Amino acid sequence: MLVHGFGVLGYVIAVVMAVVAFLRTMQADPITSRFVVWLQLLAYYLRYWVLWLFVWANLQLLIDNHTLYWLVLALCLLYIYMTWIEPNRLRIVYQTIDLNNHVKTNLNKNLNNELINANQNPLLKIAVIGDVHIGIFHHKKQQKRWIKTLNHLDVDAVLFTGDWLYHAGADLVGTMMLFRAINKPCYTTLSQTDSEQQGKFADIIPNVNLTDVLDILNVQTLNNQLTVINGVTVIGLSPEHPTQKNNKTAIYQWLDKNPNKPNVILTHDIKTCQANPQFVNKLTEKSLVIAGQTHGGQVSLPMITKKMVRAMTGSRYLSGYYPVYSNHQTIKTIKSNLSKPNLQKRCYHVWINTGVGMTGLPFRLNCPPQIDVLTLR
Repeated sequence: MLVHGFGVLGYVIAVVMAVVAFLRTMQADPITSRFVVWLQLLAYYLRYWVLWLFVWANLQLLIDNHTLYWLVLALCLLYIYMTWIEPNRLRIVYQTIDLNNHVKTNLNKNLNNELINANQNPLLKIAVIGDVHIGIFHHKKQQKRWIKTLNHLDVDAVLFTGDWLYHAGADLVGTMMLFRAINKPCYTTLSQTDSEQQGKFADIIPNVNLTDVLDILNVQTLNNQLTVINGVTVIGLSPEHPTQKNNKTAIYQWLDKNPNKPNVILTHDIKTCQANPQFVNKLTEKSLVIAGQTHGGQVSLPMITKKMVRAMTGSRYLSGYYPVYSNHQTIKTIKSNLSKPNLQKRCYHVWINTGVGMTGLPFRLNCPPQIDVLTLR
């Protein structure tokens, strides 16, 4: 009777889960079909049914010690970890980047340690956070933790790599206002999705778009614009909007006139930078490109994830630090071609942030949400 009654409970939980997912779908403002959003939310709420399945499998083991039930238990634990535990394991990663170093001098296995020079004073300390994706997989509790963490970091500024929204619903304005509590100067660039959703706020507040809201939050949008933080020029590189041709002339002129000055290029998608040869050719070893978009794959599996990210996004980078030559060679190419003369060409630096939010499916494995603290020397 107990097992039978518990089995009926499983059906009830499944029905409730489907209904709640439907109601959340109706509250969302999707950028795809509502059916897709409903399936995504089903995957999100499935963890409650998986909790029931975990208990059910344990009850079955009391009756029959079958291998199948042990397999069900293992899969349940994996699903619970991917949807409940890992997405809430906020990680802080500290990295020092020496803007005087060439890739050729940093071919040791531990590149991070090689880049640290304790005898130099830092030019700039920045916190990097991105892909917050306020929407269907977002919790205010997580958001408050991001803000509390940022407020406790010893940095000069916070840089957001874009992708602010994901099927965001009616409580969008109130949720966004929490970012106003950040106690440091904040800057952001816009992603292609951000540009397409600029008018999402207009349905709630007439004549207000995403950039206006970010301005209210004291987050300065660098839409193909420059600013200076502690003597370091920060350039926000945004994609060209279909209805508006952004002017990059000022950026090109600054790079031409200041080839020996350190600069940080903030963009959401690294391809926005690298697809423009005119821009890339102006970068030097004193240039650091910071991007997001990849989420580190969200589910990080050896060899598989990197290939999947490249197939889905076109990016050759997954997460972390990459030294890149002006002809886009990476560290693997350089190791196999040390004798070639083109290694004397200048390089620039790339840092890919794994983000704190989720898209597609609500899973993270071996890739927790991350805030990076970068010290530039």
